[in-house]
Amino acid sequence: SNVMVTGDVDFTKFCQVILDCSKNGWYNPEHTNKVYQDMTYPLYDYYINSSHNTYLTGDQLQSDSDIEMYCRALNAGCRCVELDCWDGPNGTPVVYHGFTRTSKIPFKGIIEAVRDTAFVSSTYPVILSLENHTSPEQGAVMAEDMKEVFGDSLFVMDGSSPPEGWSPEALKGKIMVKWKALPSVGGHSLDDTHEESTSSRKLEESTNV
Repeated sequence: SNVMVTGDVDFTKFCQVILDCSKNGWYNPEHTNKVYQDMTYPLYDYYINSSHNTYLTGDQLQSDSDIEMYCRALNAGCRCVELDCWDGPNGTPVVYHGFTRTSKIPFKGIIEAVRDTAFVSSTYPVILSLENHTSPEQGAVMAEDMKEVFGDSLFVMDGSSPPEGWSPEALKGKIMVKWKALPSVGGHSLDDTHEESTSSRKLEESTNV
């Protein structure tokens, strides 16, 4: 290549050289559009494409919250999205960045959008990272909404399968919930005596990488 000889490189020529598999053995075009790694290891052995404050369209103080942001994240390949959950009016949980001027959006609307877009870009599992500030009553509403909306796609631990068996391959098409209960306004939390199990801690560590 003349580029390699003369050193006359602009951005376009640089990309041509980098993406030329005849000159760069590390670039294999067959790996571009498919998963080639072994996906049968436990879920916590992998880096997970994660989104923080997924619902926000801008800054964390006064921007809008938008359900569409979940669709964008999932369609872009994200496998872990975050929901900051708070008590809403009429017993309806909402999601927003607490104690700020960000707008509020309904929890149920978000999970309906997740259901519709979770597996468009990938069949590997989606993790909902819930930072829960709701009262026990509205926490129960969230649980019922997820069972109703996700149906058989919702991953439910039955005690027969240890975390070591939760591989991306085995969990294809499943939606998992990582639930972190925190004290909310008024001192309420989903479960003040809750202690995370070893499996939950491993899962949380994997999604925070």
